[in-house]
Amino acid sequence: AINVTGQTSHVAANINAGGFKYTQLGSGATPDYNRTGAGTFTNGTLSLNSTAAAIDLTPGATFTVPNLESVGTANGVTINAAMEVTNLLLLDNAATFTQTGILTVSGNTVTVTNDAGAFTGALTLSGSAATFSLAQNYAIPTLVVNSAGTVTVVGNPTTTTFTLSTGTAFTNTAGTLAMGRHNLSITAGTFTFTAGAITQGASILTFNTADAITFPASGFSIDNLTVSTAFTAGTSSFTVVKALVVSGTITTSADGKLTLGD
Repeated sequence: AINVTGQTSHVAANINAGGFKYTQLGSGATPDYNRTGAGTFTNGTLSLNSTAAAIDLTPGATFTVPNLESVGTANGVTINAAMEVTNLLLLDNAATFTQTGILTVSGNTVTVTNDAGAFTGALTLSGSAATFSLAQNYAIPTLVVNSAGTVTVVGNPTTTTFTLSTGTAFTNTAGTLAMGRHNLSITAGTFTFTAGAITQGASILTFNTADAITFPASGFSIDNLTVSTAFTAGTSSFTVVKALVVSGTITTSADGKLTLGD
């Protein structure tokens, strides 16, 4: 393993971590990890440990790492532009993780621990057999599901139900979001469903937003839905298969646009 207490200036060449961790510590430099050229990072984990001081990472253009972890008992971590994680993302930092641009996880593991601080920014999940593990109720302001397969939300512990929420935008462009026992709450912002599916066990999808909710022309189906605000469904039809709870209002464009199952 390598621990870097000063600034990492990554200009060119490949950092091959040899299957180990390359740990960037808070250095006081701005940024702490500065990628300015076409250098790459392979075969290991880039660990951002902000226990001693805050960390910011400037990834430059098209920066990809196999594994990224944000750890530390204090101080925030900031990523200054879009980047990609091809295997595993771990959020285990007690302070705020600030993402500018989109953090794309094309790998199959995202883990949020029970002491992870807030996440601000945008996260895209594109792994084809991905697991999103929650150990607490957690908010991702902007979340995109764009998978060729399934993104499965699981709990740690497995018997506890958690809520995953968005407050700026939720978008499902492709793939199945398998919520299982866990709830999905749109607390504010938009909900845009282009293609794919959301599957549920006993969980609930909650619309509690005054912003646009958009379904595809082919329609939308969900097992359990709670509507807590004024919801205008547009011209698309939609089906609630099992349970619909309304404490707000639902407006459809015509009779027959809303179908109730069971």
